Amino acid sequence: MVEVANDKVENLDSKTEISNKELALSAFLENNEIASSDQQIIVNNAAKIGLTDIGIGDKIAIFYKNKTNNLIDHFLIDPKAQKEKTFKINMNNLSVITIKKAVDVKSRYGYIVIDSSLFEAIIGNNLPFSIIAKMEEVLGYSIDFFHLNKGDIFKVIFTEKTANNQSLGVDRIEAIQYIGKHKKVEAFAYLKDDQYVFVDEYGLDLKKYFLLSPLQYGRMTSAFNLNRLHPVTGEMKAHFGTDYAAPEGTPILAVADGEIEKYESKMETNGNYAKIRHDKTYETQYLHMSAFVQGLKVGSKSSPRTSHRFCRADWTGYWSSCLLQVLEKWGTGEPSGRKFTKWK
Repeated sequence: MVEVANDKVENLDSKTEISNKELALSAFLENNEIASSDQQIIVNNAAKIGLTDIGIGDKIAIFYKNKTNNLIDHFLIDPKAQKEKTFKINMNNLSVITIKKAVDVKSRYGYIVIDSSLFEAIIGNNLPFSIIAKMEEVLGYSIDFFHLNKGDIFKVIFTEKTANNQSLGVDRIEAIQYIGKHKKVEAFAYLKDDQYVFVDEYGLDLKKYFLLSPLQYGRMTSAFNLNRLHPVTGEMKAHFGTDYAAPEGTPILAVADGEIEKYESKMETNGNYAKIRHDKTYETQYLHMSAFVQGLKVGSKSSPRTSHRFCRADWTGYWSSCLLQVLEKWGTGEPSGRKFTKWK
């Protein structure tokens, strides 16, 4: 734990810590010298409301009846991953309850000009980092976020959740405009059947058949090329896919609605890979992944429209760095050469 501050609240001494490692709740209680018999009761009560461990970045406040004797009155745990609620562990009766934070939603406007990267532009304009994923959800069918250019402009109206004057992230985008050198895209939120969909200035649905990329974060490292110098063997060999580099564990999306046709591990070549059948014409294959989501099976549905992650990026097989390779084929089984970077 990293100690942040000491304070006195309601006549109780307290200290606040930020967790720098993952701990089972029982281990956390053990570290704070809670009796074993009390630990079991607390763990059982906590499990009923979804508290099983302490995560990295979780904020923990410890309130003492007597700090000198380490006599604890209660704990308050603010999970980093669940920003809208706090868990309270009461050491007087060993109860565990959830305290919902008072959440405010406010409208904000962002004007973003790309200089070197979208990430730096977001941070430079004091906008929440979570807005990047929201922008890609809306415009991922129309804009290739791997090929933004210097001078490209985004204008976005969005709502942000806050609690105790701290950002809880972006709630939703209400309207967004992209202005590039050769393209202009506008999107407006429209409530349809109790769900928000995005339409362009003509009222047409922005979501097309294919996403332009299966990753929300990362970079393209190698495109479709019939005469590519192989990076491992050094031989000239046709490359029938598109390679992406991404941080380990990055979620991977199917680029269109489809069904898992095959998945297996071939560590000597493709590593963990999956094949998705989209229709009678198109199929896509995803290679060199670290893992599949739990419960994946042949026949499973996969769709970018529901943000369904069917696997995670990493490297497996004939590669030595984090990489995802995606291939698309016509119904004939021949590589089409029409890679994601060309679906515009």
